[in-house]
Amino acid sequence: MNFIRPRKNNLCVENISAISLTKKYKTPFYCYSLSQLKSNFYNFNNAFKKTKPLICFSVKSNANVALLKELKKIGCNFYEANDEWILEKRNNKLPKKLIINTYKDHRVAMSFASLSSKLELVIRDPEVVNKSYPNFWNDLESIGYVCKKTI
Repeated sequence: MNFIRPRKNNLCVENISAISLTKKYKTPFYCYSLSQLKSNFYNFNNAFKKTKPLICFSVKSNANVALLKELKKIGCNFYEANDEWILEKRNNKLPKKLIINTYKDHRVAMSFASLSSKLELVIRDPEVVNKSYPNFWNDLESIGYVCKKTI
């Protein structure tokens, strides 16, 4: 089952409107669907249940550093305190144009995509979203977002 999908001309995560999330949390932000993660896990586990696999999950720490580099482009500043990254308030205006490097990470491309409603946005390596959400760009454009995508 897909818990991240367009509904009534709006992208929704577990039936929560992406627009309502951006109003509450501002953009960019990461949004995960626990139901989608569980569904993917169960589907994978069931597909291999006869072999009883050991299923491991790897967190890519480099993706977080890459995300911080891209957020700095829009004036976000971070500092580390007590093993946490703290986001300082962004005081300057958004740039008119922003080029985002994905670092071959689908999460980076997807987390910045909604900024296209506020500025001219260019996403490098846009095909990385195919890893997790092949229709992402089509679904996003179907609700009015426009991103320039370059290879």
